Amino acid sequence: RGRDYFAMEYVEGFPLDAYLGSRTLAVDETIRLLLQVCDGVNYAHQHGVIHRDLKPTNVIVDSQGRAHILDFGLAKRIVDETSVPEARMTQVGSFAGTWHYASPEQVRRDAGLLDVRSDVYALGVISHEALTDAYPYPIDGVTKAEIVEHILKTPPVRLSAIRADIDDDLDTIILRALQKDPSRRYQSAAALGEDLRRYLAGEPIEAKRDSRWYLLRMTLRRYRWQAA
Repeated sequence: RGRDYFAMEYVEGFPLDAYLGSRTLAVDETIRLLLQVCDGVNYAHQHGVIHRDLKPTNVIVDSQGRAHILDFGLAKRIVDETSVPEARMTQVGSFAGTWHYASPEQVRRDAGLLDVRSDVYALGVISHEALTDAYPYPIDGVTKAEIVEHILKTPPVRLSAIRADIDDDLDTIILRALQKDPSRRYQSAAALGEDLRRYLAGEPIEAKRDSRWYLLRMTLRRYRWQAA
């Protein structure tokens, strides 16, 4: 009839937060689910798209335990906006996204710093919430201005302070994704995923690679019988 339309896959399942709330998963099981989300976000980045509104309700987990990333309504193409002005999807100074999962550069409305690392920050928030059932900063009973203040200035709560079976390595990975300064975060969703995979394999994580004692300790742990 001359009308444009989209034909899209129907995903039957539950939002990530509802899925996790309906069952008890071990830390490694939760990480494997989060890895699917990291891989999906990385796939979007590789194809030139920043999501900009990642949150648990935009991740649907189907009956086979597969994660699907939805709602690219605020997505932005990865292009040089100085040379392609028509590619800008929001006005300068406007906010796009959901406050609780927005990166510091998003709430500052700093378009010049908004890139794939903003999605990495959101993945950090989602991971923190998935592993601890708690947000990195106080959000109950606070105003939007206070939420922004927390995002910009308040250090995130360490996961191990909430959940006893989370160790320092996993703390370090998630807290690196939540760095206020984009240059101090993982520089891609793939890099975050790679460190989570190293963690599951018992290998030294990249976030701590500068420590020689840490590398020695992790090597001895991985090859404990040979070392003994």
